[in-house]
Amino acid sequence: MNTGKSLFVLSAAAVLFGGLTSCNNELMEPQTPDNAVHLTASIKSPFATRSTPLVDDATQFVEGDEIFVIATGGAGPDNYEGKSTYRLSNGKWSPSDGKYPLWKFNELNFEAYYPASVAKDVLATDGDFSNYISHVPTDQTTKEKIAKADLMMMEPPRAFQKTENVDITMQHKTIKLTVNVKGFKNQYASGIKVEQVLFNLSDATPGTSISPKEYIPYTESDGGVNSSYTILLPTVSVSKFNDLKISMQPKGDNAVSADLSSLYGGWQYDKHYTVNITVGKDRLEVGDVSVSDWGATIDFPDGNATKQSILSLGEAGSVIVRLDYAKDYDEVIEAIGGYFAIAAGTGVSEHKFIVVGNARNFIKDGHTVFNNSDVTELDLSEVTGITEIAPGQFYGGAGGDQIINLKAIVLPKTVTSIANDAFISNTNLQTVICPNVRTIKEAAFMSCTALTKIDMPLVRELKRGCFSGCTALRIVELRMPIIEMGVNAFTEEMAKNIILCVQTFQKQLEWNENKLCGTATETDIELGNNKAFGFGLDGTKPLIWKTIHNINYPI
Repeated sequence: MNTGKSLFVLSAAAVLFGGLTSCNNELMEPQTPDNAVHLTASIKSPFATRSTPLVDDATQFVEGDEIFVIATGGAGPDNYEGKSTYRLSNGKWSPSDGKYPLWKFNELNFEAYYPASVAKDVLATDGDFSNYISHVPTDQTTKEKIAKADLMMMEPPRAFQKTENVDITMQHKTIKLTVNVKGFKNQYASGIKVEQVLFNLSDATPGTSISPKEYIPYTESDGGVNSSYTILLPTVSVSKFNDLKISMQPKGDNAVSADLSSLYGGWQYDKHYTVNITVGKDRLEVGDVSVSDWGATIDFPDGNATKQSILSLGEAGSVIVRLDYAKDYDEVIEAIGGYFAIAAGTGVSEHKFIVVGNARNFIKDGHTVFNNSDVTELDLSEVTGITEIAPGQFYGGAGGDQIINLKAIVLPKTVTSIANDAFISNTNLQTVICPNVRTIKEAAFMSCTALTKIDMPLVRELKRGCFSGCTALRIVELRMPIIEMGVNAFTEEMAKNIILCVQTFQKQLEWNENKLCGTATETDIELGNNKAFGFGLDGTKPLIWKTIHNINYPI
């Protein structure tokens, strides 16, 4: 037997087989496209957490964490949308299925949501992420389950150039609440323990049909004295939920409860609230409340949050005003005045404020805390307790708030109506966003000569003269059926320069008997007919718009 020859043949076969295996692996393994979107992800600090919300100082993602990313670009028939679940593995983020979004254009817009599993469920059930925050899982009884309740979003969504590093910055959007059982009333026998703790969140607004949600907290306690129960709750929104109650059932006895609504209404995401409770036979007694950042430990006894700074630095040079950290309106005024006193020597001319909290510390004697200030941008979207912008509130002349440099404003989500003359003659105002406004009353924006953009997706009624004299308006979007449009809501001269963008379900308007306003009929708008909506100076004819455009297609 020729052993040498046999060994040579076997060795050659091994090399050949190994080569084929190597080639086959190269063919079978997915190749990363040259235009694949590579990214990194981080959590906004210091108010941060990640998939371990029970740990206050956990500020980084860990191996196995997943975020759901959406990349979009282009317009019309060239529109592109790439969706992928990116997983952190070996210190790098890559799609869990190997399918990358692609740089189809030199610029893409990015959104991101955590955890990916919840995001995909929300997309499947809702079709979009407009109600993402309300999808906090209700069963949080284990570490794995409470981790899924730690909802985070990319704040804000933004565009990246192909030449940039795509760094996704996430911010969690839930409230962390811990309830401590500090003791039992002497009505109970020694050694009594709580068997069940539940949180009930509902909408207290009469006539609403939102179903209440029951949350079960995480605990490692036995139910006795000093037991703690931790829950993550959606950021309060009066348009969704605003009624929070806690119930505890001592062993062998009836459940007792306490109303935490007044506290919850002033709570903000990225904060950890600790509430001490004493259990009585007929009710739970709420004691001390402390507040801290998830990434820090700054406690305030007796529920007094004024020791925490009312003002803090936000993104892009903005200043966050937390109304509920002040004891009253005057303390907020003092804090804002201090900011402007410091800013006066810096040469800064743009002053953007983001205001959060209850309006009880925002308006006094008809004036906001920004009266007679140099603020240029105001984001009031998270201010609660306001349903209407008052008559003359932001009037550009004497009597209203003297904010002569105001260029942009976002109205509170709770506001559904803008009163007569609310912004009249505010001549520097350029942009207004009113997310939930249904009615804009007479002369509300009259003579706002710099107003170029108003976002009013839910508006149904436009009263007489509400935009008269807004000569800079060029595009108006109406996403809901208009049931009333008052005479001269838009003037004839203005309409000639405005592209009116409407949904296909918008209704044509006809004159009512007194010729003062339009009322809806069942006639659908024929896109391209530029005579729909609005009424001339004397209320006897429809306005002639530059163009009527389908809002679903790019201009």
